[in-house]
Amino acid sequence: MLWRFHTNHPQLLVVEGVIVAEIGHQGASRMRMRCLVAACLACVLFGSMLASSQGRPTTISLVQLLASTQKFDGKAVMVQGFLRFYRQPKHGLNVFLYLHEEDAKNLLVSNAVLVIPSKKMLRDEEKLDRTYVHMTARFAGVRAVGEESPGAGVLKDVQDCSVWSDPHRPIGEPGNSRP
Repeated sequence: MLWRFHTNHPQLLVVEGVIVAEIGHQGASRMRMRCLVAACLACVLFGSMLASSQGRPTTISLVQLLASTQKFDGKAVMVQGFLRFYRQPKHGLNVFLYLHEEDAKNLLVSNAVLVIPSKKMLRDEEKLDRTYVHMTARFAGVRAVGEESPGAGVLKDVQDCSVWSDPHRPIGEPGNSRP
């Protein structure tokens, strides 16, 4: 439905070519202001709905993430894996999310993604290190120039990282529960 104020007579409200109301001069100004405010609110609401749907994390396995780095590049993801903090004198801190504990023990970085830890993760390092975690973060795929195979990736902008299971007390064994 197309509506506007008549160009020569601003006190007339025209809807699809038909004059539907005659409004006093002050009423016309108020009506214009209300329409402008309503249009602005509609734009803001539509924009925020669009932004929130784009930022909603996708729950995936680490295998899916490693196999399809370009598919998830720039997207928020929820993923589980074995988290390992490495502190080295020359290289500083490196954090990796591996498929399995055995991959971390054998430094199979092809089965892992690099993690840029949040401040909270750094504070909780002792609790999180060497455990299976549930992580929500933004994924950035990294690919070597000219490579056809899937590349590596980085989990950054970590929103949440919590212990899923401790390998010393796995949640799948009787009597153990999630931490």
